[in-house]
This record gives sequence, C-alpha cells and structure tokens, in this order.
Amino acid sequence: MENSKIKPPLKGRVGLYSIGHPHYWNQFEGLHDRMIHYGKFIENRLSEYAEVHNFGMVDEESKAYQAGEWFNQQNVDILFCHASTYAMSASHLPIAQICKRPVVVLNLQPALQMNYAKTTTGEWLAHCVACCVPEISNAFRRARIPFHVVSGLLGLEKTPEISVANEVTYHHPDAIEAWKEIEEWAKAATVTRTLQYGRMGFLGHTYPGMLDMYSDFTMIEAQTGLHVEILEMCDLMKILPSVTEAEKKEKLKQVEDFFVI
Repeated sequence: MENSKIKPPLKGRVGLYSIGHPHYWNQFEGLHDRMIHYGKFIENRLSEYAEVHNFGMVDEESKAYQAGEWFNQQNVDILFCHASTYAMSASHLPIAQICKRPVVVLNLQPALQMNYAKTTTGEWLAHCVACCVPEISNAFRRARIPFHVVSGLLGLEKTPEISVANEVTYHHPDAIEAWKEIEEWAKAATVTRTLQYGRMGFLGHTYPGMLDMYSDFTMIEAQTGLHVEILEMCDLMKILPSVTEAEKKEKLKQVEDFFVI
C-alpha cells in the first residue's frame, strides 16, 4: 500500500447565490440572463479553490427558504452572496438565517466605468451592484449574521454582447485584489473542512508544570471539529509486538521522506 507524505486536504464547500429584483426581469430584456452569466463566471472561478454549490438567482423570499435548506443539504462551509444588481434584503435574508454559515458578500462591478452616452436603465441596473450592499450589511448586522464584503471588479476576460461598456477587467488591480481575497476565503473554508474531518492521536503527557504545553481536548474538538484519539502506553505495548520488520522499515522511510533530518 502506497502512503502519501501527507493526507490530502478536503476541498471547502462554498454555497453561492446571486440576488436580484423580480420586477426587473420582465421590464428589461436580457437582464436576468446577464446576471446568471455573471454568477456562472464567479462559480467557475471559485471552482479553482473550492467545491461550489451554486443555487442561482434568489429574487424572492420563497426562493430564499429553498436556498437555505438546499445549502444545509449540501453541508456547505461558507456562503457567497453575489450582489448582481439591486435586491431587497428581505428577499434573501432567510438564506443565512436557515444555513447558519459566515457570509461573504461579493460587491464586484462588471466594468471600470459605464458608457454614459449609450447607457439605458437596464444597462445601469447591470452595473448598480454596490447600491444594495449597505442595505445587505445593515440587515446582516441587525440579524447578528457574521459577514464580510469583498469589493472590486468582476474580472471578465470578454465583454458580454449585451453590454455597451468595456467589461474586460481581469488585468485590473481591483479585480486581481478582489479575487485574491475571494481565494483566501475559499481556502479558509478548505482549512475548516479538513480540520473538521481530521483525527489526531495524543500519547503520554507533558512535563509537570509546563502550563504553556497543556491541551484542552474538549476545546480542540469544540472549536475545530477535529477528533482527538487519546492513546494509552499499555495499549501501545500490546500492539508493539505484532509490528513486523517490514512495517517498521516502511514507517521509518515515511518519516524520513516527510521530515528534513
């Protein structure tokens, strides 16, 4: 049996959803599909760092309840709220109330600036991402939901045909910095999940009186989800005689490969 040097980490599970206003879709042709396209772009980028579960557009309370339950079923570690256009906070607040996970609000502008000479109301709505973020922040804070806002540019490599602005921003510092921050949140979810499903063996005890060395196993399990297996010397003595020379050599080689000696 081949032993890897280190147990591979479990990918963090991200719950992604976009928010919008239901009355916009019939008034402004193509706006809904455009918002979905932006959400799909975010899903594909996030997939580089995490396992992504994208619910899609949430534009009314009934969908928010469905999304919250669905994210619980997927056992996600963190929620990403994509502010695609203006959305009423009441239409999506239940998601984070049902799926009690930290929320990262994505305040990502599609373009560096609008084409004011050609902008229509529908075009403006595709770019008014930030207008609902203060409302979202207020609702989350009053509901005591932990959240963080990532602001910057979306980072598209190609401008959608429907747009009258230049949306190619992948090279802009504000897009690069925003996605760096998003990557860090996704990787934090990976750390959380890996710890939660990890196991640690503890053998013996520290030298008496060294208070900085003592461990509270209850708090380790409570804070990280990590399982601590307490090993006894007497049990180890029972197992030791059954270990073969080949197994000893294999384990020594594994230690030598892993550590710089």
